[in-house]
Amino acid sequence: MKKFSFTILIVILFSVSSAFAQGGTTGALTWNISGNTLTISGEGEMPNYDATTSVYAPWMVYMNNLNTIVIENGVTSIGDWAFTSTGCASGTCSITIPNSVTYIGNYAFYSYCKSISITIPNGVKSIGNEAFAHSSLISITILDGVTHIGEHAFFCCISLTSAILSNSVTHIGMGAFASCQSLTSIDLPNNITTIEDEVFWACVNLTSITLPSSITSIGMNAFLNCWNLTSITNFNPVPVEINPDVFENVNQSACTLQVPASAVSAYQSAAVWQDFNIVGFMIDPHLVDVSVNNEEYGSATGGGMYEKNEIATVTAVANSGYKFVNWTIDGAEVSKNNPYSFTVTEDVEVVANFAEGVGIVETDNYPSVRVYPNPTNGELQITSLLLSLSKYELQDANYHIFNVMGQLMMQGKLSGETTSINVESLASGMYFLRVVGKMVKFVKR
Repeated sequence: MKKFSFTILIVILFSVSSAFAQGGTTGALTWNISGNTLTISGEGEMPNYDATTSVYAPWMVYMNNLNTIVIENGVTSIGDWAFTSTGCASGTCSITIPNSVTYIGNYAFYSYCKSISITIPNGVKSIGNEAFAHSSLISITILDGVTHIGEHAFFCCISLTSAILSNSVTHIGMGAFASCQSLTSIDLPNNITTIEDEVFWACVNLTSITLPSSITSIGMNAFLNCWNLTSITNFNPVPVEINPDVFENVNQSACTLQVPASAVSAYQSAAVWQDFNIVGFMIDPHLVDVSVNNEEYGSATGGGMYEKNEIATVTAVANSGYKFVNWTIDGAEVSKNNPYSFTVTEDVEVVANFAEGVGIVETDNYPSVRVYPNPTNGELQITSLLLSLSKYELQDANYHIFNVMGQLMMQGKLSGETTSINVESLASGMYFLRVVGKMVKFVKR
């Protein structure tokens, strides 16, 4: 495992009375201390300093007394080692960074001892290596603008509890959040493609993390010693190939890995990933609500949550005495098919419409044959109206009666020019009659 090496700094700070204002220039900028507030103003870059060679910012000897740092608009960068303060007194400090700043230098807040919560404005494009390493940073909010976070930028910020990263971030350097022992959760930006080595190494209280679908590689020891990791939400539908050391000392069987529902089987077959407790979720779910125009007429099934562009199939079942008519959405007919299948693109309510249907409904398909009374209470009369033509006679014709589900309910043989069928045994409802005889074939509905 990679060993971290850091420069050990000994900075001797003097106790200076703040009764008088202190100030001067540094590069093109002006600095001034009034009370416990440091103000840096002017136009242009802040010079770089180097604590390793004892080249300190001119306000360094006053850091012990400061509780407010204001960088005014016009300053375009925060120099290397600008606010490092090993040995300063504890407490809290407010730091204001203007939108004019585009770069936060290497080690800019290295080992800053007072508790700070910082919002990085959208003018900043890059955060340098170890910019906040070993500091008493409590929370960091990175607004749209930053694209690059340097190596070990937040290394060993043991008080850091909240890190909010905007989607503008495209690169997070090696070990950037390593050993942030108070960090419990983090959502990685949607444009990150690589999780570098050791990024979350020894984040011992990290319980949940969200990985965007853009991730294509995860480096060595990225989550090593994240002992309390219990939930990973991974939006990538394709399992990224990783080494076992990525989650070394993570109890994978006790950690829930949420992946797109369509990718569950792929993760169950992928090395390392398969050792997690894998569950599926929908990335872009939509509700298909299925209802009926009258619950006494029938029922419909097939509703529920569907992934966008998934095919939904709904089915209507008419109660006895009723018939299915059509499907409607927002009152407009969309299909007469039953079942009906369609592509889900949004939340939608599909209504199954039924109508009353009693007895055997007459049609005009064969006007030469009369079926009556219709509706009937028991006896159904069938008469040929063209008796002079023998080919239309009902003599010796077979009949079949089906229900609306296509089930055969009755059958038999007709005789004579006028014949009757006793249908008292049938329940109230709609039926189909088929008569097949000499040159006669018709369905009465």
